[in-house]
Amino acid sequence: MSELAPVLAPIAPALLIGAGGVLLLPSRARVSGALLLLVATGMLAAVVALFVDQSTLATYIAVGGLLPFSLAVLAYPAPHARHPLDFCLWVVVAAGSVLTTAFAAFDTSASGALASIVGIALVGHGWRVLESGGEQDRLAILWLSWGALIAAA
Repeated sequence: MSELAPVLAPIAPALLIGAGGVLLLPSRARVSGALLLLVATGMLAAVVALFVDQSTLATYIAVGGLLPFSLAVLAYPAPHARHPLDFCLWVVVAAGSVLTTAFAAFDTSASGALASIVGIALVGHGWRVLESGGEQDRLAILWLSWGALIAAA
């Protein structure tokens, strides 16, 4: 573990707790906020596992956080499953996240491939909302993608 890890490790859960708390305020994104708080709890558990020198357990907990995080992104700005494409996206993202977590212990290449499928499904969801969503949904996805681009840079 590097020297900066103990300092930087609590930052991501703190940011997720803040973002999830804001989304829990009266808005359409309450489901996404609750899932982000679940992700933050898992990340805190992974940090605790790192500090007690259980790096393998921390890895599994962190990979397991993919399920609620990907569902939080899919549920933002409001969860929809009325259209058949929306339902298929929910199934692909949920199943892909569960299988990614399950394969993380045995085959990291399969786990990475499944995580890529989940990522592509989430990008497709964002694209679909931008193309066919209402004005509020478009603005929400635009700000979400802008924040993701800044975080990736």
